[in-house]
Amino acid sequence: MQQIERQLRLIAIFDAAEEVGLYPVDVRTLHTLAYLADALAPVWHLPILDGQVLKRRTYPFFPALQHDLDLLVGLGVVQVDSFAYEEDWEDGWRLSAGYFLNRSFADRIIDEINQHHLAERSHAFVREVVYAASAIGVEGIEQVGIADAAYSNPVVDVGGVVDIDGEQGVNATAKTALRFKALTREQTNLSDAETVHLYVRHLYSRMNVA
Repeated sequence: MQQIERQLRLIAIFDAAEEVGLYPVDVRTLHTLAYLADALAPVWHLPILDGQVLKRRTYPFFPALQHDLDLLVGLGVVQVDSFAYEEDWEDGWRLSAGYFLNRSFADRIIDEINQHHLAERSHAFVREVVYAASAIGVEGIEQVGIADAAYSNPVVDVGGVVDIDGEQGVNATAKTALRFKALTREQTNLSDAETVHLYVRHLYSRMNVA
């Protein structure tokens, strides 16, 4: 069941990415958007699907998500625009590929998602994450790890595992977003969507300072 939920989240990312022009979606961008969706899930009171993520120098990588993506490609739901391996001086060899939805299959899945409240709510949440991230562009998205509260934790070194669903309560990313919501409560009551957008703007400000 969790694998199906991860695949539905991937479809939601591709669906929203196409709407905002992030198309086709590069591997780095995809994994970073999936990370933001998981890290910010508590803001929408949704479950975190991948609680542990491999820490690379600048962007996260989920082995399970990549496996699920490969399955979607095999099923014909997702198509590959380009495929290669590139040497990254920071992280070694990495997959470089662009992906997009095969609408003839994906649209039927999305129509079914919209018939179920929880699935539709999760889809809407992912859409807001992608919409928010699109404002900082592909280059900004791929540098999210440098600024994100949980991922940039200096206690976890490159090659280690960032735990965003551990036993210590809400992760630092969601905690920061919820803190923004609490601080602005006297002036306005931010919606969950506005909270997500505010947190991404905060990341953009931190990147510029860095």
